[in-house]
Amino acid sequence: MLKQKKLPAIAGKLIAALVKNWGDSALFVNHTMEEFLFGYDDPIFTEINKIVKDLVPPQFGLFYGYNNTDDGVYLVNTGRKDITQVNMLERWNYNKTLSWWGTDQANMINGTDGVFMSSGIKKTDTLYIYNSDVCRSIFLTFEKETKVLGIDTWRFRVPAAVFESPASNIDNRGFCIGYPNNCLLDGVMDISVCQQGAPVAMSCPHFYMADKSYQTGVVGMHPDKKLHETFLDIEPMTGAIFSADKRLQMNVVLQPSDTFEQMKNLNNTVFPIAWLNESVVLDEGSADLFKTQVLRNIKVVTSLQYLVLAIGIFIFVLTIVLLACNTFLRKDEKDEYKIINKSDSSSVLNEDT
Repeated sequence: MLKQKKLPAIAGKLIAALVKNWGDSALFVNHTMEEFLFGYDDPIFTEINKIVKDLVPPQFGLFYGYNNTDDGVYLVNTGRKDITQVNMLERWNYNKTLSWWGTDQANMINGTDGVFMSSGIKKTDTLYIYNSDVCRSIFLTFEKETKVLGIDTWRFRVPAAVFESPASNIDNRGFCIGYPNNCLLDGVMDISVCQQGAPVAMSCPHFYMADKSYQTGVVGMHPDKKLHETFLDIEPMTGAIFSADKRLQMNVVLQPSDTFEQMKNLNNTVFPIAWLNESVVLDEGSADLFKTQVLRNIKVVTSLQYLVLAIGIFIFVLTIVLLACNTFLRKDEKDEYKIINKSDSSSVLNEDT
């Protein structure tokens, strides 16, 4: 569990008094989903914004200020010199690496932006994607063969190892600030370091693939692989993504606090706030276009390869046969010449006698 940050007693009392005075002391509030996601008037945010407008927005919302915006500047490889590097990330927000995490490996910006992969992928490949939602690169591994609108695809999914704790997967030690202490359990990742210190943790929805204590710690959790996993269905020759589901759950790490009366009796809990499902699937028109313009041409080229190979084999066999026949005929001519010469010699000897 995350380490609780202690406030000086005077500061704690002052904050508690201000919160109570501004009428924002309720632990739970009711708002529409649109307000909760994109912003609603909150007394604390409104008052603080009057003092420091550049630091605190006037409203609170999980994605306040993000509607119709991007998540950063991506610099990607065009693949002009090496086609296997197409769409590979070179920089994000002008940086080659991240700066939030505890190890160089954890701070690496690996893979693509997830729009499409390099062509010619193999089932043994580990595919990397940089995901700004979790402030890190994640990876996917092959699971099974699938079909999308009649097109053969391969499903790559995010395995449990991505969000395992350092105790289960030492490669993740860089994602635990303060390792080996102060680390969350399997399936939940603290991202407070990239969220201005807010106690935010990410996981799969309903704590799918997470430690059982998280699943039983909140009423209503029903993890289901079919509903809550993240996967990509990729056409392997082109690297195009024809179907995908990105599913993430945003949680807040709750801890008891002596500063606020309403939080004194809280248990240490990772409490779900919302989970998101970003889905994409190829439409029928694009699928038909891919079949006629790409797959058909690939089949023609493949057929031409076999045709050329067959013609080459035929010419090779024909050449061998002709050479063999030519050798055999020349041998017959040689043998016949010897017989004729021998017969002529015998005739000459008989005449002399």
